[in-house]
Amino acid sequence: MFSYCLFSNHASGQEYLNEKSFQGKLVKDEITRAYLTPAKIIWQSDNQNKQVKDSEVLLTPFDGQLTTSGVGMSVFRSDKEMQASILLDFGKEIYGGIEIAGGIRDSKNPIKVRVRLGESVTEAMSDCIDNSVPGMGSATNDHTLRDYTLDIPWLGTIEVGNTGFRFARIDVLDNDVDLPIKSVRAIARYRDIPYLGTFNSSSDRLNQIWEIGAYTVHMNMQEYLWDG
Repeated sequence: MFSYCLFSNHASGQEYLNEKSFQGKLVKDEITRAYLTPAKIIWQSDNQNKQVKDSEVLLTPFDGQLTTSGVGMSVFRSDKEMQASILLDFGKEIYGGIEIAGGIRDSKNPIKVRVRLGESVTEAMSDCIDNSVPGMGSATNDHTLRDYTLDIPWLGTIEVGNTGFRFARIDVLDNDVDLPIKSVRAIARYRDIPYLGTFNSSSDRLNQIWEIGAYTVHMNMQEYLWDG
């Protein structure tokens, strides 16, 4: 004999997993994630469509699904003479990181790249220095890292970054490789909370300053209020 029962009170996926699989030890993340497609390409190491091929692909929305077809890819080709590089602008400063989706290729070995995130073009294009040296104020890599070296998988995605930025530079570090990339998306992290205060004056400039200030504080409200 087969019997079954129906439950009228439906638990959410997280509640069910937390109770059945993790004995209540899962802690819900209060931070919301959202993806952002690059708004434009600021610079690339090659404009002849040889070292950096079909870079405009990176400006199109990505649904998150990689396929084995290999079509619709931007290809980064590096050799001993030239390193394939690109600088992307996401249009507005956010807090978070980026996701790189690597396509299918002949070799399944990961390909090493360097990623630099910056609030300005100059910061994203510069090397980190020791700010303890007097008069050497520049881009840093201390409380929130912005300069990374990582491996791009074969037919897979990788995420990196937990900082404030608008621009991202990517350099292929390995020689004699072709790296197909389907997408480079920014991952915006923020608390989904209402703006309770408002400000409105006869000055558009003052109104804009207030909006920027409110947005800046919001971007700094991650797990705790950091430095807004």
